[in-house]
Amino acid sequence: MRNWIKTALFVSAFSPALICLALAKLIDQGSISVEMIVLALVGSVGVAAVWLLILVIQSKAESFKIKIKKVKPNDAMLLGVATSYFVPFLRPQMEWWLAGILLVVIFSLVRMMTAMPPHPILRVFGYRFYEIETDSGMVYTLLSRREIHDPDVVGFVKKISS
Repeated sequence: MRNWIKTALFVSAFSPALICLALAKLIDQGSISVEMIVLALVGSVGVAAVWLLILVIQSKAESFKIKIKKVKPNDAMLLGVATSYFVPFLRPQMEWWLAGILLVVIFSLVRMMTAMPPHPILRVFGYRFYEIETDSGMVYTLLSRREIHDPDVVGFVKKISS
């Protein structure tokens, strides 16, 4: 279950880019097309799916006790993903076959990742990303609505990715 949640969060992080692509095409073409509507709808569904994913994580992900040695904010990575939202405005004309190949490569890479990918939509919804180190030296990405400065305030976490 964890890998599909991680993959769904990764894909939904780029959903606003689809909405931006539809908007860029609208600006470029000056009229609405079926392609624009599909891009906007798929992007909107991806954004809305974030709440469903959070509900699934809260209800189904396993909880475990953790002892954290260090915690530091890790929101800086969001800049890279958020930048992708503006790429369609730089080059509205794109080769769809090339975009498809790129998506397959990115999807394959995210399936092999062990870390949680950055997610600007979750940040907008109030979640923060932290890099934590446990007493055993393992490093994880922690997603929390709280602003965490003291590692001792975190006792239990829910595991999203393996």
